[in-house]
Amino acid sequence: MCLKSPILLAIWIAMVPAGLAKDPILTVIVNKSNPLESVSNIELKALLLGKTAQWPNKEPVILVERESTSPTFRKTLQVVLHMSEGEYARWVLQEEFRGEKAPLIKTLNSDEGAGKFVFYVPGAIAITDGVPSLALSSEIKVLRVDGKLPGDPGYPLR
Repeated sequence: MCLKSPILLAIWIAMVPAGLAKDPILTVIVNKSNPLESVSNIELKALLLGKTAQWPNKEPVILVERESTSPTFRKTLQVVLHMSEGEYARWVLQEEFRGEKAPLIKTLNSDEGAGKFVFYVPGAIAITDGVPSLALSSEIKVLRVDGKLPGDPGYPLR
């Protein structure tokens, strides 16, 4: 398993023009063994920024991200982290400069790959554009965000 440094993500962010694909509806997925059913938008941000490094069952959090060129990654920056690409790049550099422990990150190039990784790794969390596939949807758990699932009125990750 190859875990990539967030610094590489920050470099890749600047390489692709914005708005190349449809606007995704973000879905937060975890391994079925994960004890959580729901997270707040604030808790999700803490998970993605490495502020929360363990799940309630003491399993380490492993972030599964889409590549920085994907609309899913870009929308995650905007809607969850409330950061521009430049702000995220600066945040990553500042965390590394301060010697902060960076979250474990696995970068994958498809929602299907992210779903499979989450299925096989109990501590993994991914944000995808919808549930990866019908085959995987029964093998992973979609977390509610602020009490709502994708498709519910008022879902915050649209």
